[in-house]
Amino acid sequence: VLPMDLGRADAPAAWRDGSPGEGPPPVEDLVFREDFSASMLVTEKGAGFRGVQAPDLKGDNVTQLSFMLFKSIKRLGVVSLADVSCSETYWWMPQMVKVLEFEIPNFRYYCLVVHETTRRTVTPHYKSASDATIAVGLPWSAKIPKVDMIFSWGLVENMDHELAWKFIMGTRAVAQHLAVGSFPAVSNDIRSRAVPGMVNLRRPPFSLGLPAKTVTDLQVDKNLPLKNLLIYDTRKLKVIL
Repeated sequence: VLPMDLGRADAPAAWRDGSPGEGPPPVEDLVFREDFSASMLVTEKGAGFRGVQAPDLKGDNVTQLSFMLFKSIKRLGVVSLADVSCSETYWWMPQMVKVLEFEIPNFRYYCLVVHETTRRTVTPHYKSASDATIAVGLPWSAKIPKVDMIFSWGLVENMDHELAWKFIMGTRAVAQHLAVGSFPAVSNDIRSRAVPGMVNLRRPPFSLGLPAKTVTDLQVDKNLPLKNLLIYDTRKLKVIL
């Protein structure tokens, strides 16, 4: 177990300056809105991770997204995470994984991609995350190890409906928690989609029930359709008819 010594030379570069202190109190409201720039420290012994400072290449607020995902991982006691597909996050995820490896004993991260060519592309970006496992696979594949959480940002919500449903149902066999992107303003009617392929997991034909947490305000480009991060306990994943 690594000691939480803020003066260590090998402390993750993603830390911000700060003083040790107590973490924030539990948040009970269903919609997880928080100003990450003014929030209290995430951990009791660390300097407080405030999110990855990375380019918002696809209009997403990477700093806010990584910060809120980090908080959920800590709050839920997640020690193993599968990122599907990490081809959508490889320019910022390694920095967060490095912090998680520093903070959480025996933390395991799986970077999963759909194609072998993509695996070769993303692999060099994870050199700083020493324990990252990079492989080809999807949740319904026998290759997927059981993990505490599956995180999918930019894959499921852009699949066709049949594959998206197969993905969601497949997560229940391999993970306790699912953190997945969804477009709340999209009707799922092909004729009325803002951009072909966008999926709203709360509306038919998916009709997933209320998530344990909904993280909002995750886009820098306000001209793009609103996108949320939904966090489910897969044991309680229900369809509302």
